[in-house]
Amino acid sequence: MQATDIGTLLHAVLERFGRKLSREGVQRMEDIPSFVHSTFDKLLVTPEFENIAFGEENKALISALRVEAVRACEAVNYQMQHSKYQVKFIEAKFGTEGFAPIPEIAIVNTQKRVKISGKIDRADVCGGKLRIIDYKTSKNSADFKLLNFYLGKKIQLFYYMAAIIDSLPYSPSGAYYLPVHKEYTEGDVLSPYSSYCMQGMPLDDSVDLLCQDDQFSYEHPKSDIIKADISTSKEVVGRDEIVLKSRGASAEEFDLMLKYARQVLAGAINDIYCGYIEPTHFEGSCEYCKFRNICRKGVYVVDKIRTDNFDVDKTAPFVIKKKEEK
Repeated sequence: MQATDIGTLLHAVLERFGRKLSREGVQRMEDIPSFVHSTFDKLLVTPEFENIAFGEENKALISALRVEAVRACEAVNYQMQHSKYQVKFIEAKFGTEGFAPIPEIAIVNTQKRVKISGKIDRADVCGGKLRIIDYKTSKNSADFKLLNFYLGKKIQLFYYMAAIIDSLPYSPSGAYYLPVHKEYTEGDVLSPYSSYCMQGMPLDDSVDLLCQDDQFSYEHPKSDIIKADISTSKEVVGRDEIVLKSRGASAEEFDLMLKYARQVLAGAINDIYCGYIEPTHFEGSCEYCKFRNICRKGVYVVDKIRTDNFDVDKTAPFVIKKKEEK
């Protein structure tokens, strides 16, 4: 069983659980294990997974994945239980009925346009607000840093959000990566589902914040649902306000991030269309690249390796700060 098989299998279980949430709402925790095991059994006899289901070498891993799938579905259920958001779209592709049309990117100085294919894992709505969630099954892949967004390595959710709100009557409330793997840590944890805390960029809106996690209070200032915590300073408590300690994006900043994601993707597609294929890779990326021998790493592209030795602040929306040299 490969890492991609693990990810595909867990995604398939979460997709079916998401559809159940969409139809029926929050589930009873005690009913989730039987649903997951039944779903697992049905998936393992499909053509997509039967090649990995009956090998002796995979039995232990499949057993562990069953347990992980139960925990992941329980975590999603817990998150919805403490949220006013409801599941709206599951595994929705651009161009399907009721969802956003297929976005297109124009090729500069031509009449040609490139269609963008895409599918979201899940999108939840609350009133006119929409948040997008992407399930990540590999370690650290759910980590979100503004620097990676600036460098084009985390633009997918923001481009999808931009394409959706172009045609559907929603405004963004957050773009999140949900880590689908249990992390075993020592010390105090907020809840059994802390390791599934969604990471990404929330809207800096106290009302919406309480809609995403109704447990926020001065006694419970740190969320185990989204990666955010609120201030408990005397000034804030005195004003009886809910204020994000590590600020999210304002509506204006969120809009700028969506525009930036569009520009990055449009620039990349135009470069590729015009034949620009010179490697400009990041330091360390050659270690896992399957094509490193084609570009002859270290022969003629050694001076093209990029580094991310700076920080980014979204307030301008992007202020670049060089890191201290070690």
